[in-house]
Amino acid sequence: MPAAFMPLVEQTALISATTEYVIARALRQMVRWRERGLDVGMSVNLSARNLLEDELPAKIAGLLREHRIEPERLTVEVTESATMVDPEKAVRVLGALRAGGVGVLIDDFGTGNASLTYLTCLPASELKIDRSLVAGICESARAEAILRSVVDLAHYLGLTAVAEGIEATDVLERLVELDCDAGQGYLFARALPAGELVEWLERRPTGPLAATAVGAPTSASHSG
Repeated sequence: MPAAFMPLVEQTALISATTEYVIARALRQMVRWRERGLDVGMSVNLSARNLLEDELPAKIAGLLREHRIEPERLTVEVTESATMVDPEKAVRVLGALRAGGVGVLIDDFGTGNASLTYLTCLPASELKIDRSLVAGICESARAEAILRSVVDLAHYLGLTAVAEGIEATDVLERLVELDCDAGQGYLFARALPAGELVEWLERRPTGPLAATAVGAPTSASHSG
């Protein structure tokens, strides 16, 4: 599994080639899905070292052109901590990606050290709320108040709010009441091989809170 080797790869120059390979695999998979009549977006994780590469936006733009995928169908995920390694360069690289139409999702929000002021500077389109803030919303009024505030903050900043770690129906229902935009978690599905996603989507129940495809197809993310 990626967790067994990616921490080592991220410490070396191999991370650049690995990320490029994963994005290319993800885009090829999107082409295959389209051939089967499924048009979905794809999210791919970036590491802190990727955010130090000024040439990354051009590489991604080239891959999108090669596979004839619209930029808005691709989203890159970065953690708060990754953006803090070199904030100025991270903003520049992510800004170039956003300018090119690629989505930018801030992952694990609520666990890092980024200030709210810094959040206003990040060229993000989505905010993923960490599972530690999601799990207790049905048992703790304080937890619910904090999560409500984060969802409202995302909306005030013009961002899509995504909750991760959804494992129970009552948590899902509460998130719907809080106007959270999207969700991810074992309640929807565990990680699936790419070939099984079409069948899963065809039989999944519909509801007001959509399950994101983040992390479901194995080719979509190099962190699992």
